[in-house]
Amino acid sequence: MDLVSTKTKYAFLGEWNKWTAVSQQRIDSIVTNPEKTQTIITLQGESYEIVQLAVYHHSLPSSIINCQISPSNSVGQLVITPSDVFCR
Repeated sequence: MDLVSTKTKYAFLGEWNKWTAVSQQRIDSIVTNPEKTQTIITLQGESYEIVQLAVYHHSLPSSIINCQISPSNSVGQLVITPSDVFCR
């Protein structure tokens, strides 16, 4: 019996430099498309704030992604696909 799913492609580990890595004050939503090929994590924060997020991705080195919060709506988005992790 295989106890580890071979479908696991990534793990969102949360804010790199915070005691509480995932909080309701920072993470507004986590949405995965129906095909399960893209996940968008919406962040809240201060305009121009840089949020450091830790992500494990099967095809990339484990990394810290710097996401900047938009000055227009105080929101940032981390996007995870089968081949990439980026902020917009």
